[in-house]
Amino acid sequence: MSRTLGASRCRPAAVPRSPEPPLASTLSDRPASDRPAPTPGEPTRRERRRTVTLRGHLGYQPALDGLRAFAVASVMLYHAGLHWVVGGYLGVDLFFVLSGFLITSLLVQEWAGNGRIDFKAFWIRRARRLLPALGVVMLGIVTYAAVFAAPGEVDTIRNDGLAALGYVANWRFIFSGQSYFAQFTQPSPLKHMWSLAIEEQFYLLWPLIVFGVLAIWRSIRVLVVACVAMILGSALLMAILYHPGQDPSRVYYGTDTRAQSLVMGALVGVLLLMHGPIRSRAGLLAVRTAAWVGAVYTVWLWWRMSERTDMLYRGGFLTASLAVIAIIASVTQPERGWLGAFLSLAPLRFVGRISYGLYLWHWPVYLTLTETRTGISGNALLFLRLGVTAAFALASFFLIEEPIRHKRLRLPRPAIVLPVAAVALVVALFVSTTGGGESIAATTQRALDRAAKAPPPTAPVTTAVAGAKATTAPAVPAGPFKTLILGDSVAASIGLGFDQIPDSNLLVWDRGTLGCGLLPAELTLEGGQETTVSPECNDWASRWTPDLDRFQPQVVVLLVGAWDLLDRKVNGQWVRVGTVEYDNLLLSELDRASQLLTSRGARLVVLTTPFFDRPELVGSGRDWPEYEPWRVDRVNALYRDFLARNPGRYTLLDLNQKVSPHGRFADQIDGIQVRGDGVHFTQAGATWVDQWLAPELVKVAQGVAPADATATTTYGTRKTHPE
Repeated sequence: MSRTLGASRCRPAAVPRSPEPPLASTLSDRPASDRPAPTPGEPTRRERRRTVTLRGHLGYQPALDGLRAFAVASVMLYHAGLHWVVGGYLGVDLFFVLSGFLITSLLVQEWAGNGRIDFKAFWIRRARRLLPALGVVMLGIVTYAAVFAAPGEVDTIRNDGLAALGYVANWRFIFSGQSYFAQFTQPSPLKHMWSLAIEEQFYLLWPLIVFGVLAIWRSIRVLVVACVAMILGSALLMAILYHPGQDPSRVYYGTDTRAQSLVMGALVGVLLLMHGPIRSRAGLLAVRTAAWVGAVYTVWLWWRMSERTDMLYRGGFLTASLAVIAIIASVTQPERGWLGAFLSLAPLRFVGRISYGLYLWHWPVYLTLTETRTGISGNALLFLRLGVTAAFALASFFLIEEPIRHKRLRLPRPAIVLPVAAVALVVALFVSTTGGGESIAATTQRALDRAAKAPPPTAPVTTAVAGAKATTAPAVPAGPFKTLILGDSVAASIGLGFDQIPDSNLLVWDRGTLGCGLLPAELTLEGGQETTVSPECNDWASRWTPDLDRFQPQVVVLLVGAWDLLDRKVNGQWVRVGTVEYDNLLLSELDRASQLLTSRGARLVVLTTPFFDRPELVGSGRDWPEYEPWRVDRVNALYRDFLARNPGRYTLLDLNQKVSPHGRFADQIDGIQVRGDGVHFTQAGATWVDQWLAPELVKVAQGVAPADATATTTYGTRKTHPE
C-alpha cells in the first residue's frame, strides 16, 4: 500500500530511437531528479538487446491520486465504525492494485529502455519514499506505549513494532493468532501495518520475478501469462484455505493469498503498455462503460460487503480487483472521460498525495483519542480523530517525506546516521515497553510451575455454604490455598493481579481460556455476524477435569465473561439471551459445572458477570447487543436463582458490584484504569480487584462465609429481553 499512497507521477523514460512506436514515459512516482540516468553504451547494442516492444504513452495521471483519496477515506471511515462503510477495508485492495500497476509499469519500461533493471536504485528509491515516514510514526507508537498503553499491551506492541520495522507484520499476526476481526481484544496500534508489510515484500520480490521472466524468455507475453497464472493461483489458494464460519485472518493477512490484487494491477499495467492508447470510439465506449460499472460495483462493495461474507474469500477479492483495473484502464487514457476528470479534481489529488501519511497515522490516533480519554463521542469524536490524523499526515508530508524524496533534506554521513537511527528506534521501542504486565500465557505458566512444586494440603477441606453458617473444620488450614481460576479470557485477565499480592496466602493457577465460556454452541452471533465455536470450547469438562486432578485445588473460581452473553445456535436451534431456553441452558450447565468442580473436595466460588462496554474500533457500525446491560443482569439473576434452589453448591461473590459501583460500566475507578478495552481487566485493574478478592477466597478456603457473599434470594421477576 505504501507505494501507492504517494503521488502517482508518471514521467518519460530514456528510450533509444527505433522504427517501433517509442516508449514515451514510465509510471513512476518519482521526480525527474530521482530517475536513474540512462545506461552508457552504444545505442545500437542496447537496441538489439531490447526485445520488449511497448506502445503505451502514459504521463502523469492525476486520476490515480484521486483513486488513492477514496481508498484511504474508505479505510479510515471503516475503522471509525460507520455503519455505511462496512466494506471499507477493501480500500486496501485498491492500494494493492495501484501498487502492482505502477511498479510493474516502471520495471517493464526500464527493461524496454535500458535492457536491464537497476535493482539497487529501485530499492533505494523505495526506502527513501517509505522509511522516513514510518520511522516518525514508530516514534509516535513508542510514545503511545510509554504513556497510554495498558500494561497488558506492551509485550504485544514491542513484538508488533519489531515486525513492522522488518516489514513482516502480516506474518507476525498470522503466527501469533492476532485476528483482524477480533471483538473481545484490545487492538494493537500497529495492526494496520500488515498491508505495508505485504507491499514491501512485493517490492522486494517482484522486480526479481519480472527481471527473471524478461531475461529468460525476452517476451512480454510470457510475463502476461505468468501474471495470469499467479493471480489464479493466489485466488485459488485463498478459497482453499478459507473455512466458512471460522476466523478468516489467515487468508486476509497472507502475502500468498492477497498477491492476487497486486499482480492484477501488474497485469493491467503490462497490457496497457503493450496495447497503447485506445483510439476507436467503440473501444473508448467499452472501456468507459466498464469503468463506470467498476466504480459502482466498488462503491457497493464498500457499502455492503462484510468481511465475514463467504463470497469475499471465494472470488470476491478477485472481482473487486477487476473493478479497480477497469477504472484504471479508463482514467489513464489520453481522453480520460468524466470519471477521470472527477478523480482529477484538485482536492482529491491532494488527499491522494498525502494518503500514505493518513494511512500510517489514523489507526494509532484512533486508539489514542478514545471516547473515554476525550469525553466526546459520535461525529464530534470522528471529526477530532480525522483532524488530528490530517495534521500529522500534513506535517509528515511537508517536513519529512517531500524534502527527503526530492533530496532537499540530506543527512550527513547517511551510511552511519541511518543504522544508528534504526538502532536507536529499536532501543526506544524496548525501553517504552519494558516493565509492563506479563501476558496471560506467561502468568499461567509461572503459576503452573509454582503449583507443581507446592506441597499437598495438610488439613481437611470443608465446603462453604453461602447464606448459611459455615461448618467448622477440625483444623483450620494455614495455606497457601491452591486456587484454580476457570472461565474465558475475562477470567484469565483477573488472574493477572494475584502475583502482585505476595501476601495473599493463595497459590493461583489461571486457566481462563480465550473464547471459551460455559455454554455450548455451534455458532454464536457477534455484532450481527455468525461465528463458529471451536469444539474444544464446548467440551469444558474434558479441559477442566485434568486441571482438577493435576492441581488438586482447594478453591475453584468460575467467571463467565462476554462469550456467554451471546445468542447461540445449539443443536441446530438458535437460543436467545432472555428466553426460557437460554435460562434452562445456563442453569443446566451451571448444575453440571458446579458438580464437577466440587467433586474433588474443592470449594466453588462463582463471580457475577461484570458489565461490559462496546469496543469503539472493532465494529464498522454494527449493533452490538451483547454489550447491553440487561444481559448481564439476566445472567447474574440466574446465578442467584440457582443458588437459592441449591444452597451450598457455591459461594457467589458480586464482582459486578465491585467494578460497577454506580450500577453501570466503569473503566476507571479510584484513578485506576480497571479495564482498557471495555471487556478485559488491565494489569492494574486485576491487581485492584484481586486485593479485594484474595481475602474473600482465603475465607472460603478456611470454611468461613465471606462478608461480601451475595444474598441467595430469588428475584421476584426476572428481567427479560426488552423487546
